[in-house]
Amino acid sequence: GRSAYEAVGRGDGTGEVADEGAAAPAAAADAAKGGPKRGLSPQQVVLIGAACFALLTMFLAWLGGPKTIHGGRDPLIPTAAPGSEAAACQEPTPAPDFGRTSEGNAPPEVSEALPGVRVRLPPSHGLAYQLFLPAGWSPSGAETYPLVVFLHGAGDGDFGVMNSQSLPRLLAKDQSTSFDPRRCWCLDTGLWPVVAKREPPPGSEEAFLDEDENLRSPLADCHFAENFDGIVLMPQGFQPGDGVGWDRERLQRVEALAREVMQKYRGDPARIVLTGQSAGGAGAWELAVWKPQLWSALVVVCSQASKEVVEAVEGLPVWIVGWTGDGEGGNDALVAELRRRRAGETRYTRYIRAPAPPEPKYREMLNHASYDLIYRDPRLWYWAFEQKNPPGSKRWGVS
Repeated sequence: GRSAYEAVGRGDGTGEVADEGAAAPAAAADAAKGGPKRGLSPQQVVLIGAACFALLTMFLAWLGGPKTIHGGRDPLIPTAAPGSEAAACQEPTPAPDFGRTSEGNAPPEVSEALPGVRVRLPPSHGLAYQLFLPAGWSPSGAETYPLVVFLHGAGDGDFGVMNSQSLPRLLAKDQSTSFDPRRCWCLDTGLWPVVAKREPPPGSEEAFLDEDENLRSPLADCHFAENFDGIVLMPQGFQPGDGVGWDRERLQRVEALAREVMQKYRGDPARIVLTGQSAGGAGAWELAVWKPQLWSALVVVCSQASKEVVEAVEGLPVWIVGWTGDGEGGNDALVAELRRRRAGETRYTRYIRAPAPPEPKYREMLNHASYDLIYRDPRLWYWAFEQKNPPGSKRWGVS
């Protein structure tokens, strides 16, 4: 069926309004003859069309925008503007152009981080990296912010590819790329509605229920960077073609860099979220198992792990994300085991289908890019930023 986004603007009532004075004699003549012989007047058509369009816009605001959670909108949830998202999703998705890759399009280094802007800073602790500060961050402020440590996958260690997808792309005010001119990035509307297996109730040891659920998560968020209220650290562990993998030497550098960013930019040591996708998900598992005491939450996307990791992350809130194939490849068994822990909430998003990576070079990897769905879903960030690690200051060795 037609997606909700495709339906926007079909009844916008843009017909010209007839002049009321000119219409009056015709109305009088109709009345003299016993009533009008025709249907609705042009004015009525316009009013009805406008009313229908307003109702449709309100419906889409509820359907595709941020939801009211726990009785009120949380300021940490990226705020969508339904009109701009709907318009973005009416634009055609560009066909893959394999001659227009994002590889090699790394942003230039800048000397200072800027609020509300994803920037590439000079290397530190042996790592090149990008950093995002919330738009409301001020060097003279006192507020602390949650810090997200994002680990890239095998193909997106190149900053150009990294910024063409996933969380890094959403953190740009202009979400266009070398192969996609749209300033607001909408996923293929064929993914609507976004469906996953329903999660079981708290206390259940099942990985998921055999029921499909419409998550109502957005396909676009044009204002993600303007409203995302967390610091995001995006280190470069390796380039495509290098030895792929987040080994402990690289992860030790990530920890040191995270500590530096936390201290310099007022990251909250009690709210440090570790996340990674694909090979970065494997790195996130490695770092979480090695040093579980540092993190307030762990989010692993499109990456499997053995059940041996479960004991090491006792008490750590974990959210696993993938599609059906990831579940059958090991995530289902892992999530069931995680749910048997004595402490630590387990969340699981098992998409029925997911997009391929947007970078043309990787477009054959259908269903791999579940990260493009989950990182724009406000439910994830509301949950992640609610998690607390109270001894965080002591564990990170910061005041």
